[in-house]
Amino acid sequence: MGQTSAALDLCSGLRPLLKRHHVQTGVGHYGVFAGRRWQNEIYPLVREVIQFAA
Repeated sequence: MGQTSAALDLCSGLRPLLKRHHVQTGVGHYGVFAGRRWQNEIYPLVREVIQFAA
């Protein structure tokens, strides 16, 4: 968790509005990218950032 937060500080060329840190409770490594939690909770956040960046 701390590593991903620290990585955002290293992304100096990234606009501040695109820097987000999200911790999804109740999932393991695989569950972050597959299944109901990905589809209903995580992907909408990822999609929003992609649409904003475009």
